[in-house]
Amino acid sequence: MKFYKKLPPFILFCARAFILQFILFSVLRIVFYLFAVPESSANTAFVAKLMAFRMGFEFDMIIVCYALYLPFTLLFIASFFKQTTTFLDKTALLFLQIVFVAYNFVCIANIPYFQQFGSHLSKQAFLWSSDPGFMLGLIFGNFSYWGYLLLFAALLLPFFPLLKRIIKKYKEEKAQQKKMHWGLNALAGILCLGFIIIGSRGRITKTTPTHEGLAVVCDDGFINQLALNPNYTLLKSVFYYKTKKYTAPAEIDEYIAYTRKYLDIQSPYTRSISREIKFSGPAKKTNVVVVLMESMSVYKMGYYGGKNLTPCFDSIIRESVFFNKFFSSGIHTFNGLFSTSSGYPAVLTEKSLLHYTRQPFN
Repeated sequence: MKFYKKLPPFILFCARAFILQFILFSVLRIVFYLFAVPESSANTAFVAKLMAFRMGFEFDMIIVCYALYLPFTLLFIASFFKQTTTFLDKTALLFLQIVFVAYNFVCIANIPYFQQFGSHLSKQAFLWSSDPGFMLGLIFGNFSYWGYLLLFAALLLPFFPLLKRIIKKYKEEKAQQKKMHWGLNALAGILCLGFIIIGSRGRITKTTPTHEGLAVVCDDGFINQLALNPNYTLLKSVFYYKTKKYTAPAEIDEYIAYTRKYLDIQSPYTRSISREIKFSGPAKKTNVVVVLMESMSVYKMGYYGGKNLTPCFDSIIRESVFFNKFFSSGIHTFNGLFSTSSGYPAVLTEKSLLHYTRQPFN
């Protein structure tokens, strides 16, 4: 207790704020699991789920530590002033409240987003930012989303008073501080900053900080995504850019040969992706009809045991070559239409129909 009482008030405040938000992130991960877990994850080993939650602690720590950088710096500087509450104190405390509320809102908003798209929030969510009316209509036009706003409000009811209590405690401890210990203040500040730096990396290894690949704990895709914090995926997608130009590895031919052998590909191998297709005999004039359906879901099709709303389509399937396993080129209409009509993959965070349809393609 003697050691505890000698700690500077700004250190105690940062520690309490860290613990509060860290615990809340864990609660929100449980809420996310309960709302978003698919039936296919029911048989996944309990140990794998525990590993995902444990790994989630690292991603949560990263996000909380990033939020503490600016408040900690301001409070550390303010600790050397005699005034009880300075402008730096007020700025730091207000900033942290805003960031924590934003963090929790992202976690709640991520639940319906994940249910719809099967991935955590990223900058793809802002693809409609050029049309705010349409974007707001998507959000508030669906009544089921309103329940998540109520959940967010219910979350703030206990959280905000606790945060306010921590802030009040900080102000009281700073006012009661009788003597300024310059050396202890500086030493404690340096040690705390070291913890925040290490925490923002997720781990202390020099070469590999925490990254998305470490969230993979089993073969279940949902459980692997359970470890990720949606604030982490959102911020990284917005601020992280890889500018390094891709160069093929020297062993590319060896890799391709291995893949061809594994897939039993017998055709001649050429490095170029370009191909010249030659047909023998006269060309056959064949009609090819491509049907694109908006929001076509499995549960609407009688072929899959759904609502049987597509009897004609089901009969065509039974008389045709039907591919029931494929990868979609994106999660939006402008991704799918562009790729289906052009044969080119869609760029993840761009509206391909808007940007590329006026360009010639071979």
